[in-house]
Amino acid sequence: EKNELADMPEVQDLIGLLDVLVSPAHNLSLARALKSPLFGISDADLVQLVLCQRVLQAAATAVPGSANAAAAGAANVPIPWLQVLQTATDLPPALAQVGATLALWKGWVGSLPPHDALSAIYHHGDVLARYAAATAPHQRDSVLANLRALLAAALQVDGGRYTTAYGLVRALRAGGNRAPVRADTLAVRLLTIHGAKGLE
Repeated sequence: EKNELADMPEVQDLIGLLDVLVSPAHNLSLARALKSPLFGISDADLVQLVLCQRVLQAAATAVPGSANAAAAGAANVPIPWLQVLQTATDLPPALAQVGATLALWKGWVGSLPPHDALSAIYHHGDVLARYAAATAPHQRDSVLANLRALLAAALQVDGGRYTTAYGLVRALRAGGNRAPVRADTLAVRLLTIHGAKGLE
């Protein structure tokens, strides 16, 4: 009953999404979001994404004045996957529209308060329905409760007024936000002595 909200896998998916929208070079966060029910991208498509990145990297290195040269940099820094999704023309069909979707969401994250941006992403991406469809029936209520709790947490951090998406990601990863407790009348509850004494 004392699980951290940020430890829940579905919440980590959304935190990873926010992380890459704020810090586009975080490829690992993007990979988590792409593999999640938000997009449902396969390992094979991720491999194709890396191959497209290498092609763009080689082109940027060969042509210093190209559009991707700035991203590659003088030290030959890899082009972020987020940029590859938005510029590559030979992506697999499953990734063809992902770049445009992430660009739209990135605009919301950059211009709206975190709660409003998350709410817009939930609505546009049909987040709750996607997770409900991808989750086993006995876990569905808990997963959806955690996703709704993430929206509530976006209002609790700094009162939801002054925080940024970056600040929200840091606050969630720092801990202190409890996952909601699922009430199940058929469940066996294991309590500490202190917790049980309060029920006398």
